Amino acid sequence: MYMSKTITISVDEKIDRQFREYARSKYGKRKGHLRKAYEEAFGLLLNNGEQERIRSEALEMLHKGVKVKRYWKFNRDEAHER
Repeated sequence: MYMSKTITISVDEKIDRQFREYARSKYGKRKGHLRKAYEEAFGLLLNNGEQERIRSEALEMLHKGVKVKRYWKFNRDEAHER
């Protein structure tokens, strides 16, 4: 089931015009073309934010170092086993 939420935002006129042109060029001038474009834009923004969080956590782990068992041994064949 698709649930939607109505929002009201204020944006710069130039940005609004460019976004509407983008929406028309990508989705055509059909009913719902702006909704689709906004959902795509918000989705990309959220996904990029999540990717940035993952990158930050990975970099933090690299800076802290990864702890392994003191006497953990392996040979090259085991490391590359598939």
